[in-house]
Amino acid sequence: MQYTLQEESLSAERSLIHLAGRLTAANAGAVKKELLDIVAQGKKELIFDLSGVSFMDSSGLSVFVSLLRATGERKGWIKLAALKELPAEVFRLTLLDRIIDLYTDVESALRTADSNTRTF
Repeated sequence: MQYTLQEESLSAERSLIHLAGRLTAANAGAVKKELLDIVAQGKKELIFDLSGVSFMDSSGLSVFVSLLRATGERKGWIKLAALKELPAEVFRLTLLDRIIDLYTDVESALRTADSNTRTF
C-alpha cells in the first residue's frame, strides 16, 4: 500500500488531514507536494490523523519538517495525532516531538487547536 491522503476542511484556515499507509522515500515527495498545495490554498493550521500510518522513515519526517516551516511562515502550525508506536518512536528519537505537537488522539488535538499559541 502506498498512501492515502484525505483533507477535511474545518475552516478557511484549518484542515484535518487523514493520512494512511507507509510514508517512505518512495512516496514522501508526492505526499509533501499534496500537503504544500493545501497550505498554498490558504490552510495554515493542519491537524493530522496518523492512525493509519504504519511506518515512517526519515523521508516521512522531512515532510512534516517542511510543513512546519511552510505553516510557520504563515503564522500557523501543525499537530500530529494518533500515531502508532513505531512512527511515534521516530519522532521521539529525533527529538522532533519537542517542536511538533503530538497527541494521543484527534479529539485532543482538536480541543487544543483554538488555544494554540505556538508558531515557528
